[in-house]
Amino acid sequence: ADDNTVGEDGGSVTVTATLDEAATSAVSVTLTATGTATADEDYTLPAAFTIAAGQTTATGTVQITDDETPEDAETVILTTTATDLTVTPVTLTITDNDPDDPDTDDTDPDDPGPDGTDPDDTGPDDTGPDPDDPGTDDTGTDDTDPDTDPADTGTDDTDPADPGTDDPDPDTDPADPGTGTDDPDPGTDDTDADPDDGIDPGTGDVVFVRPVREALCELDATIEVEPFTDVPESSFAYNDVACIFMLGVTTGTSATTYSPKDTVTREQMASFLARLYAKLSGTPAPVTETPFTDVDEASFASADIGRIFGLGITTGTSATTYSPKETVTREQMASFLARLYAKINGTPAPVTETPFTDVDEASFAYADIGRIFGLGITTGTSSTTYSPKDPVTREQMATFLANLYRTLTIPQGSSETSP
Repeated sequence: ADDNTVGEDGGSVTVTATLDEAATSAVSVTLTATGTATADEDYTLPAAFTIAAGQTTATGTVQITDDETPEDAETVILTTTATDLTVTPVTLTITDNDPDDPDTDDTDPDDPGPDGTDPDDTGPDDTGPDPDDPGTDDTGTDDTDPDTDPADTGTDDTDPADPGTDDPDPDTDPADPGTGTDDPDPGTDDTDADPDDGIDPGTGDVVFVRPVREALCELDATIEVEPFTDVPESSFAYNDVACIFMLGVTTGTSATTYSPKDTVTREQMASFLARLYAKLSGTPAPVTETPFTDVDEASFASADIGRIFGLGITTGTSATTYSPKETVTREQMASFLARLYAKINGTPAPVTETPFTDVDEASFAYADIGRIFGLGITTGTSSTTYSPKDPVTREQMATFLANLYRTLTIPQGSSETSP
């Protein structure tokens, strides 16, 4: 075989062993392999095959296996040993056929790299009202404890999952405008004996019932006292930080600070997502055992990483790692929030065309960026850019989380029933 590239779904590759001249006696060919691909998981070598006397060639078949794990391209370097023969190795490159799974390469939300400084800074020191155009570049230091507990006198937060106060649970119908605001059945008109129980009377299925939005999270809410002394009123995220604090999604990095310019790590992201899920669904997600060997059981986010793993919001940066201290980029944030929305809402958000010229259609997050743009969670870093590789700060994350919360709730006093 010549050096070549084959997809995981390529089935097989025929390898031809060729002698410079006819064999004087039978020559047995046994292939061996090295490279980054894994035998029996990514490929299977053929049994020994024979070049017959008087012949110059014989073939064997290498079976290519789709391991259903998104990953970078891998290589198989094939060779054999033979007495008095010069052997030229052949390289096969196996490409992944799961380009849209954001859990393997270093550009996806489950394998972040060190890209960027300030994801949403389109100008120097801009503190305007646009949540997608925050202040000056600031990556800050890694915060290993995104949300300390006011009752926690230590450094790390040992109570990362306080869901906050109860919220009302009205019954709305996001897909059936004909039956009014109190019909949990998004199908055709029906009579529902108990429209507030969140049960579809036709099928008995539990459906998501969007709660009424907390007053402090309305866009025009008046914040009497900001809970953190390091979030100025001039910050674009001033109201949003107060909102997620009131929801119990954050309690700050200390009793008086939020550290808005620090970047968000994957460890912190897990806690943000798990807490918002608990707030919107009414109950914390169960803690699922994970295969991640790099997550310390003593970590404040250990349980929350198990929760979002169990929800399917992450599968880790590899089969055994989560990379908890790595920084979350805007590209990765889009996939995390789009998945959380789908998990709570029951169906994914529609993919909306965006004006962003810097988002590659081949990106794992291409569709998810379209989803959060359509939901109004982001408007980009300019009218034509999204800056997908830039990191997300805690200030920006407050706005993204508050916007997601608003899409999954209905305004107070409103009859609105669809996101």
